[in-house]
Amino acid sequence: MKQITLYTNPLLERILNTTDSQSIAFVTQNQQHLSHTIIAESKVMAANLAEKGMLPGDKVILAIQPGNAFVVTILALMMNQAKVALIDPHMGRANYQAKLEQFQPQWAFLDYRLLLLQEHPIIRFFYKRRNPEGIYIPYKKGMKVIGVGKWLPIVQRHIAWTALLQEREVPHLKSVDDFEFMVTYTSGTLKEPKGVIHTIKSLDASIGQLLNLIEGKQSIATHLPHFMLLGIFSGHTVYVWNENDDAVQRLAFIKEHKISMLFGPPAEYNVLIDHCTKHQLTLPNELQTIIIGSAPVHKPFLKKLIQFLPSHTRVTCFYGMTENLVVSTVDGRMKVKADCSGDLLGKPVSGVKCQISPDGEILVHSDQLYKRYLHKQKRDDFHPSGDLGLLDSEGNIILTGRKKDMIIRKNFNIYPALYEPTIKEIPNVEEAVLIGTYSDKIDDEYVTLFIESKQTYSAEKIMEYLTRGKYAIDREALPDLVRFISIPRKGRQQKIDRSILRRQYTKVS
Repeated sequence: MKQITLYTNPLLERILNTTDSQSIAFVTQNQQHLSHTIIAESKVMAANLAEKGMLPGDKVILAIQPGNAFVVTILALMMNQAKVALIDPHMGRANYQAKLEQFQPQWAFLDYRLLLLQEHPIIRFFYKRRNPEGIYIPYKKGMKVIGVGKWLPIVQRHIAWTALLQEREVPHLKSVDDFEFMVTYTSGTLKEPKGVIHTIKSLDASIGQLLNLIEGKQSIATHLPHFMLLGIFSGHTVYVWNENDDAVQRLAFIKEHKISMLFGPPAEYNVLIDHCTKHQLTLPNELQTIIIGSAPVHKPFLKKLIQFLPSHTRVTCFYGMTENLVVSTVDGRMKVKADCSGDLLGKPVSGVKCQISPDGEILVHSDQLYKRYLHKQKRDDFHPSGDLGLLDSEGNIILTGRKKDMIIRKNFNIYPALYEPTIKEIPNVEEAVLIGTYSDKIDDEYVTLFIESKQTYSAEKIMEYLTRGKYAIDREALPDLVRFISIPRKGRQQKIDRSILRRQYTKVS
């Protein structure tokens, strides 16, 4: 047996220091997963991975469902100092493959169903017909594969996830301060995927800021793997629910498990708001805290939500981004009452420094800040947010607009300047413009794509181009509506007049 070394770090210590043998880390399908069991399994897995050749800095992709295997694997990879990219199933097949090509992983933890698609072209054919943008991970020579989930008959050489739990001696963990650990992909086209690299220190700093937002021990409901990890590392019990549950199922879930906290973007609350409106209900008294982030939180949405909340439920809106999770916070009820010319984002949290650039862009620096983008060697000292704003006399950040017409839909940043060149490469498309308009009906941005073309296209044909092949863009950036017009222009340089497009062509209630 070869000599191996495993590592601990400040973020991992948040879990390793758990002394209560009955401490519940998370719950899935009414099954409790205890912290000490997860820790023990992750140590064994880390040792077995090192025995099979995993080295510090090895790049790993994860395409597995949130649950026990997901959490144990993340902790084990942290002990091996791996660099991990989580695969979002909503990413879209073409965009995922572009990001896979950029990341060049040496290891892959894949659900057995994805492995089955690799080996059976007939199954793959029907799968693609039913779900054209469904995730599919092609076979890659030289990549070590671990099959996770319910076992299926796979021919290709792989390691069963359960085999990595075979008991063995685990060495003492060596302490390290920091390393590049997690890669999260944000918006971008097929040409230059944007992988945000966070280190252990930046993630630990983000956890610390979230702890400051949470009062007392909480039970958190989520279906998002990132939020699941944040809750576990914060020492709170996480209940994983089904993202496809309807309002009745979610309300029952909250009452059954005494969920005290919800955490997500505004769009996730719409199903509950609609149900409460229709049946004249109030959300369960169990809810103590609602944290809303990852997207603009508009007053009309907050007003609708707050009327269905118990009076004791605290609403916290936080402003942040993939590159710096928590920038500022503001009380939701206070925000509704605020009278200012712009969107009140609140004061920067402790340790965050904000500057306003000469052109009005909000610049951010803190210990939470990402290390770099995957395709770059370094970042700016102050991260340009893409948002325009100002600091008022009390130090609050006031959002006044978006630089380069950035569109934020749900928790996804859509930069038109990244996607429009790709769309204009479609044969005979002369011009393409993406415009976002806030809609009170959906409490989110409604995205319209304007096309000027020499050829007569249908909206369906344009959408076909945008969802597959070399003209594909991120699934989250796909337009809600495609319109064919003569694009209005202004000035001697005949620049596109986006203001006219917004004013005359995007009437959304």
